[in-house]
Amino acid sequence: MGAEVLADYAFYTDTYKGGLSEAAFYDCLPRALRHVRWLTGYREPIGCVEKERYQRAICAAVDAFADFGDGGIGFTLGSFKTNVRDGVAFSAEDKATQAALGELGDLSMAFCGVR
Repeated sequence: MGAEVLADYAFYTDTYKGGLSEAAFYDCLPRALRHVRWLTGYREPIGCVEKERYQRAICAAVDAFADFGDGGIGFTLGSFKTNVRDGVAFSAEDKATQAALGELGDLSMAFCGVR
């Protein structure tokens, strides 16, 4: 996949309007990119609309991984943030999937098959 498809920090702050520091953004970017590639079945975006939505999906996944870390199903230990809301446990990947799919919306890129 070409480097022009990646969301960089300028896109994250200027277009997506994200609030992470540059270091936090780039710390989460590799995992977010792998996750969005998996969600889209490793398809590359075609055209400006798909490209921007793809970049926004990466940014949404970055935010989710920054918020919820690498955590699987959560618990509380000191100041460690648990991944349980309203009695339902979730993983960081669940939140990243939900956030990225929210940005991909109705694009045919969103993977919906069974492997």
